[in-house]
Amino acid sequence: MLDSYCHLRYKTNMLPDSLKFSTDIVKADPNWLGMIGAGAWLPWVFKWLYSLFIKPAIQVKAVQRAVHITNSTSGPYLSIPLSIASYRKNASVKELTITLTNEVLKTEKTYSCYSSSDISIRKIIAKDGMIDQWETTPLGIIILEPEKAIIRGFNFNEPKDEEEYIKTHSGILRRIGIEKSKNPDFVLDTNFLRDLSETIQMKENFEEATNWTPGNYIFTLKISIFERKRPYIFYTKGNFERVKADQLSADREKFNKWLISMNLLEQKDYPYFNTVSIIIEPFKSA
Repeated sequence: MLDSYCHLRYKTNMLPDSLKFSTDIVKADPNWLGMIGAGAWLPWVFKWLYSLFIKPAIQVKAVQRAVHITNSTSGPYLSIPLSIASYRKNASVKELTITLTNEVLKTEKTYSCYSSSDISIRKIIAKDGMIDQWETTPLGIIILEPEKAIIRGFNFNEPKDEEEYIKTHSGILRRIGIEKSKNPDFVLDTNFLRDLSETIQMKENFEEATNWTPGNYIFTLKISIFERKRPYIFYTKGNFERVKADQLSADREKFNKWLISMNLLEQKDYPYFNTVSIIIEPFKSA
């Protein structure tokens, strides 16, 4: 076999140059190999650049074009049915806040979203008629897929109000425990609850949190996502009528009665608080 190979090589060398087999035609140009290799990476490079420079575009609509405000024992909370959509790419919503600014006084109140709920609203009968009630879940992280809007009710409150309520309520329970340890025959009554510094502080906190001034308000909604450093900002306007502000202020008397009742200790039988709705304009991007 080796002889055949040598013979073939000898015969080939004997051929004219024009008929000789050249291996140059099968040798790949290193420059072309580099270009082909680089081209294979182009789709991934483009994808990386797209994800780096192209950010989601968030769109917000108010489903009912209304902001519902309800007082609770720890202060007011706001409920807004919203439709939120992302365009161009996925977006992971991590935080929502809404700020109410009185256009004349320039006073501001900012509330953070603590829970959301499906927009399938069930109705319950209240003393003053029909009101909306949602089954809520903690906010968590909301994933927005491109061009697929989510429709939920978003609930906002002031974290400081909640913290102060927990602090004062725990203080009342602690003071009662101290009195019982001192005097086994201690009998809790409304006079004792009324005179506690924690009770007085809780009353003042509620009055401050529910101090609504009638007038025109600007509602500024901020949506923060992981994919973008700055939040998306949307705003709208609405009028807080005096009659509605008075309805919320009327809850103070109910709260004060509940505050010195025995039900406070077990946090049950909350007084029914008023719910008012402020009609708002469509949201606009800032």
